[in-house]
Amino acid sequence: MRKKSEFTILERAMQTVPGFDKVYHKMKQQTILGGRSQSTFDNYIRRIALVCLEYKRLPEDISEEEINEYLTSLAQMPKSPSRSSFKHAVYGLRFYFRHIGLNKRATDLPSMKNEVKLPVIFNRSELRQLFVAPKLLKHRIALTLIYSAGLRSQEAINLKLSDIDFERKTIHIRQSKYKKDRIVPLSDYMAKGLRKYIAAEHPHIWLFNGSASPIVLPCERSMPCKSAGHRPWAGTKMFAIAAIKSGLATTAVATAIARSASQTNRRFGQMTGSAMPLM
Repeated sequence: MRKKSEFTILERAMQTVPGFDKVYHKMKQQTILGGRSQSTFDNYIRRIALVCLEYKRLPEDISEEEINEYLTSLAQMPKSPSRSSFKHAVYGLRFYFRHIGLNKRATDLPSMKNEVKLPVIFNRSELRQLFVAPKLLKHRIALTLIYSAGLRSQEAINLKLSDIDFERKTIHIRQSKYKKDRIVPLSDYMAKGLRKYIAAEHPHIWLFNGSASPIVLPCERSMPCKSAGHRPWAGTKMFAIAAIKSGLATTAVATAIARSASQTNRRFGQMTGSAMPLM
């Protein structure tokens, strides 16, 4: 726990870097007006504060060579968060430079090449182990729903009873990443499990009720197959593969996940053995 005498990174930057307090308030204003999330602002301003603390100057007063040297040190960090730190530092500086009209400096910032890896695909036996691992019915249904519908964990937490349409066999995901809504398919098997869960637990408003929040998801460490290097949560691509292997038409899957980029199509073909039709 942080002692009262210690200061946060932002507090230190405001106290030691002249003009940083004005930068903080202007960037916060621009973030709100631009419709960006609070987490985006927090990530950007924290990385900008670290750069300012390193050189005791605002970014526009730091030379291009010094910024490149700082970003190189982030890229060479041995710990895995180095990629995330590098990315948020570049994005934060790019946002800042564009805000003050230095578009050339924004575009001249380097980028780190993304690693392209194919996900591990669970077989049916591993999926059974995964879904029966949680002891509580609520946790089993939540985990199965996340995998079968390709949900982010926060999307499952925010689901309401009214978002489940049993008649149309759809799930309405509201204001998720980039503040966008989307509709995903609800399988017959998942609908049967949800009906059983609702009849047993009688949730109110939220699909998965919890004490302090709508739901408390089971701990990641309790998931099977983790020792084999498998990820406990699966994303959109995992949902697409599972849906097609279960017999859902590829056109329906493509519509549900709204993918049309050729790069995504190539990776989809590598994972499934067939190309996703472009929309």
